[in-house]
Amino acid sequence: MAPLVTLLIVPLGMLGWGLSLAVLALPWSPTALATVGRDAGAHATEAASFSPRAPALSLTVHDVGQGLALSLHSHLASSASDSTGASRQVPRHWRYDLGAASRNASARLPGAPSAAGEPIGVIMSHGDGDHAGGLQALSAEEIAALWVPAGQRARLERQVSWLDEVAMREFVAGRSITLGELQGQPVRLEMLWPPAGLKARRDNAHSCVVLIAHGARPLALLTGDIGQQQERELQAALRQRLAGRGLPLLVVAHHGSRSSSGDAWLESLAARHAIVSAGRYNPHGHPHPDVVERLARHVECLWHVGLDGALHWEWSPQGERLQPARRAGGIGVRCLGVKSAE
Repeated sequence: MAPLVTLLIVPLGMLGWGLSLAVLALPWSPTALATVGRDAGAHATEAASFSPRAPALSLTVHDVGQGLALSLHSHLASSASDSTGASRQVPRHWRYDLGAASRNASARLPGAPSAAGEPIGVIMSHGDGDHAGGLQALSAEEIAALWVPAGQRARLERQVSWLDEVAMREFVAGRSITLGELQGQPVRLEMLWPPAGLKARRDNAHSCVVLIAHGARPLALLTGDIGQQQERELQAALRQRLAGRGLPLLVVAHHGSRSSSGDAWLESLAARHAIVSAGRYNPHGHPHPDVVERLARHVECLWHVGLDGALHWEWSPQGERLQPARRAGGIGVRCLGVKSAE
């Protein structure tokens, strides 16, 4: 029988889900379902002093159980074109994936900023139900444009009856969507993966990877269900873009599956915040204990949607902050993590 983690017992109302990274020095069960975080130190202090009345970007990873559903709101004056060359008003409200559980809220996700009748932009990373199962709950009239990888279009068309009524765009590496400008620099959704003409048997390998950037500065990375092979294809370019700075926000690939989040990838990103979107008691064991250990070596703050609830991140040039829905009162903004053991 694997040894259990030895923990100091503190009332949950006081502790929330937080524990020191020092637990890593103790033996722990290999079946642990957990997040582990490193104290954010100076970054947490910076976040504490940041209280934007109108952040430039707001991003929420919603609690939809075992799946992914993310909403993004731009507070910038919207652009009038994207890199396909077509002239169109770019939406201020976006969805990246709509896991099947989001159907329960008709894909109008709790906590997402209201679009107030404005058509939204939607990016479907790939066709798996835990990423695209909630798309059917929307209607064609609600969507300004739907971006999908070419290798997944036919699969999505079989799942959603109205796709022929919506403006569909091919999501392919090298394209970008300009959300607006800030301090003379564009804020963009940059498409990093898949490359044009990708032939891959596994649907996960077609996952759309989005880099949110302000000018040359990377802000957040959305990775769908890519695996370590795709990570290796992308990490050199991302390391160069980061130029020694850590990535502010990473949405961890494939819910923390062992087949993703390799050591070299995580080291190259050096993420400040990493979010695992997985159900609390999911049958897949996500996040895998090996991935938890790798993340603990390379990220400052690791969050688990199944434990922390929906996670809301705001950014402006003055700073950033991340607010978990289930944070206990009095914890403040210091980065805390948890490891649970059977």
